[in-house]
Amino acid sequence: MTEHTKGPWIAGKFSSVVGWPVVGSGGRLICDMAFPRHLAGDEAPKVVAFKAEVAANARLIAAAPDLLEALQTVDRQVFCDCFEGTNSPTEHQPGCFVPILRAAIAKATGANHD
Repeated sequence: MTEHTKGPWIAGKFSSVVGWPVVGSGGRLICDMAFPRHLAGDEAPKVVAFKAEVAANARLIAAAPDLLEALQTVDRQVFCDCFEGTNSPTEHQPGCFVPILRAAIAKATGANHD
């Protein structure tokens, strides 16, 4: 499995040429959050809302390495007692966050997580 570009990642400033670039350490381009050039100066409410949504997506992508690291830290430190006193050693109790946590890590890393 290939490792992702190490963080921190930063959502750059809007450019009418590329939209919002997300860059990693050393200025390495992670992705461009495209925004149609012909709409760059348009201030219509729908365009302004779309521009804000694209900017929010860029910020979320830029936070991905930090979020993954936080989830992995919690996973190493969490103790799940779902299996104590049950007949099933694999089924988490309703409301347990561990399966959600591990599914998010697996999605980010491309790994299977039990």
